Amino acid sequence: MLPSLGGASPILIAPPKDEQVYERLRRAIVEGRVMPGQELAVANLAVELGVSRIPVMRACQRLIGEGFLETNARRSVVVAPLTDARVVEEFTLLDALECMAVRVAAEAGSRGHIVARWQRINATMARHMDDDTPDACAAGNLEFHAAVWDSLSSPYVRNLVALIWDHLEPARQLATVNTPWERSGSVAEHQAICDAVLRGDPAAAEAAVRAHRQNHVARVRATLRQRDQSDQRHAGSSKSL
Repeated sequence: MLPSLGGASPILIAPPKDEQVYERLRRAIVEGRVMPGQELAVANLAVELGVSRIPVMRACQRLIGEGFLETNARRSVVVAPLTDARVVEEFTLLDALECMAVRVAAEAGSRGHIVARWQRINATMARHMDDDTPDACAAGNLEFHAAVWDSLSSPYVRNLVALIWDHLEPARQLATVNTPWERSGSVAEHQAICDAVLRGDPAAAEAAVRAHRQNHVARVRATLRQRDQSDQRHAGSSKSL
């Protein structure tokens, strides 16, 4: 039994600088404030954040390990580029993990309770569907998927699927700028997932997950192709000058 501390106040400790730098840099990457392929100068980041180079270097190493950053041929740190191969690989893995989650949910004795939560979240998302608050709708979309991931029994796998989701956020943002997000379609597809799980039909639930993502992946890949074609045209124009 632990000894009593006599009602002492809780100890409040600010996160270490390494953690603060990591969180801010990771958030900037996910939110698209630093762009895929952009080179990051450690010295400049340290000055901007008001810290020494050491916590910045440690944060960068951690983000390299998580796949958000990588090093180029000059050994400089860059934000991981958005390539078609990377997007396909990560969306495929996201699909596999979400299919695992809905299969577990569909086979659970408490699936009625599970689906009721999903439907409440989806209903909230639907209420923001036609208003001018796309951020609220996007937050509802993430909340719905996060609730699906909660069916995964392994915390490691649950964290892995969330990591992959964040990896793909810049791709989602790029595609949304190019082609408006059909929020009504997402709400209907979420409902199809809910219906299949509630029926206790794992195969139908997995099919609904794949159908939900299929159009989105096609939209992201089309945007990347347009970007690459534009870059090639600009490169050709520069050479002709």
